[in-house]
Amino acid sequence: MSTTPATITDAARSDTPVLCAHVYRGGKPHRETSSLDEIVSDIQVDDTVAWLDLIAPRPADLHEVADRLGLHPLAVEDALAEPQRPKLDRYRHHLFIAAYLGAYDPDTGRLDLAEISVFSTDRVLVTVRQSPRALDPAELNRRWQENCQLARYGVGLLLHGLLDYVIDEQGAMTRRIEDAVEDLEDDLFEDPTGRGADVQRRGFELRKTLNRARRIAQPTSDLLCDLDRPGTGAFDHALEPYFADVRDHAVRSAERLDSLREMVAAVLDTQLALRGDQLNEIMKKLTSWAAIIAVPTAVTGFYGQNVPYPGFQEWSGFIASVTMTALLAVVLFAVFRRRGWL
Repeated sequence: MSTTPATITDAARSDTPVLCAHVYRGGKPHRETSSLDEIVSDIQVDDTVAWLDLIAPRPADLHEVADRLGLHPLAVEDALAEPQRPKLDRYRHHLFIAAYLGAYDPDTGRLDLAEISVFSTDRVLVTVRQSPRALDPAELNRRWQENCQLARYGVGLLLHGLLDYVIDEQGAMTRRIEDAVEDLEDDLFEDPTGRGADVQRRGFELRKTLNRARRIAQPTSDLLCDLDRPGTGAFDHALEPYFADVRDHAVRSAERLDSLREMVAAVLDTQLALRGDQLNEIMKKLTSWAAIIAVPTAVTGFYGQNVPYPGFQEWSGFIASVTMTALLAVVLFAVFRRRGWL
């Protein structure tokens, strides 16, 4: 079965919006269609559900879908508005979910987020996304095929597969960020003098990335906890263990991101402490060399007095001053070296 999204043409827009729609009957793929009329007709048959995937729809297209499927105007407004915070809204005839997929590139340090708006009715699951790369239809179909025995519970199967996919993608994002944090920890002690600025820069970038990732992971975890509450009627009670599993994965990802934030903060604090220790070492060495250099300065200054002294204008006085300078310098160097100052 092909999973390539249908192309939205101007000619088709003049009638009903062209959709990438997959119809399932008895838990198996029934057909694909790009006609809203066919979808509405198909879902009148028992044991039939459909997934409508709209990619960057025009407001008029989405409003037409909403009119035919009974979607609430406020939910449609949220799907068309600026990016939403991950949330779950309950309406009389459907649920509205705003969720995000995240992809982290460790080479560039870039975190890409893609919003997905989801309408879940008794017979139809509608997804609205702005980017065609935000979802992999083939992977979603594979997940639904693996759990086709749950088809008798209706659109809950589709909703579970979609949310499971979203949370798995967030988990993969978290693991890639975790690898980047571990690399940062390894580099911290490799060359603390030469890599200090690089570690600090990467640490601040990772902290910003983790803050962005947490802003989608924590609310997603909360909405799944709300969705999974017993007695809410969002799906058949037989699916509760499956949604509970998705919720646990979401909570784990959110908690892991919190832990990674603490790890990055610890790395930055440790890096500052190392820089402070290095500065102390440098100050000890400079002070020690200054003390050694002060010895010949003191001796030559003493022998430079304008009054006679033992050995004045004699070779014995010169030899005595040089010997005293060298001896005191060697003694100070040995003492400082033993104490680890040099």
